[in-house]
Amino acid sequence: MGSVGRALSHHASPLPKPPIATLIGDCHGSRPTFVPLAAGPQRWCRHVILAAAVYCFCAGILAAQVGAANSEQLRAADPFGFDVGEERRYAIGPPGALQPGESELWIIRLESISGEPPNRRINFRLEHEATRYHRTANVFARGKLMVFRSSVELIVNEHGFPLRVQYQGNFENSPTQYSQEEVTLSFAEGEFEVRNRFSMRFRKFDMSVPSSRLVDPSIPRGVYVSGSENPALYSLILASTAIEEAGDIEYMSLMLSPLATRGRGGVDRPTRERSLSRKRLRFEEFTTVDIGGVEEEALRLRRAAGTRPDIYVRTDGTVLRVDITTRLNMDSAFIRLLRPSEY
Repeated sequence: MGSVGRALSHHASPLPKPPIATLIGDCHGSRPTFVPLAAGPQRWCRHVILAAAVYCFCAGILAAQVGAANSEQLRAADPFGFDVGEERRYAIGPPGALQPGESELWIIRLESISGEPPNRRINFRLEHEATRYHRTANVFARGKLMVFRSSVELIVNEHGFPLRVQYQGNFENSPTQYSQEEVTLSFAEGEFEVRNRFSMRFRKFDMSVPSSRLVDPSIPRGVYVSGSENPALYSLILASTAIEEAGDIEYMSLMLSPLATRGRGGVDRPTRERSLSRKRLRFEEFTTVDIGGVEEEALRLRRAAGTRPDIYVRTDGTVLRVDITTRLNMDSAFIRLLRPSEY
């Protein structure tokens, strides 16, 4: 089953049948169709209907692709929708979203899997490179061209929880004297041990996991490295979280950057409040989205208010596009999956 299908399956058992519509069609790869029936109780929202439709749709895909393989066998070979050695790349679009000479690229690769279920360790490598002009008072003026590169070694368990993170970031042509940052996180006994280096300053401290119904540190599960670090990380979130009654997914997001930087006045101030925050996604609808000139069927998810809201995800869990706003006030900008022919 695709990772979105697995996410839906967490909540599938208590889902009652929709009272205001019935699903027709064979649900074996064809798009589900709803036929209105007599009006039922208004408390049934469209998210319940959508969740049932997606679950059936993904179940059909699974039947067509793997036949009699059970979900545990598929999950063992297909963690979070990735194959071992698979690489995905993302870039900003459309043309004009950045100034001439600027670029930004994200890469994720599943390096290896060790251990046996339910104690597997999944090792990802993340890379990010951004070439940007240093900001000036005039948004269209070009300052010095800076290059930022970062790499992350991320080891997660089967729930997508980060057990170990090694982050390195380097700045070229930085307008400040600080050009390098490093962070290492290791999870043990309910908290993260954090080691950071910013320029030539080193620090070590412990960061507890917040008490929340969303987090179970004994398993552990409920915390995920932020999708802002790499768009593909939303796949881990979707595969590992349960859908709430309103069709929402709630989780704790871990930002790496605040752990690597210094606070105002040069004082080291990386804190849990700056690094861990509660986030929410909501399933909205089936739709299509253009990815490299090809229309792809996708689920549209909505993020919290105050940000560009939409994320487009294929039913196998592959993140296709994340809407963003760029410095040039491009409200139509996005980060999208590149096809191998575009590498």
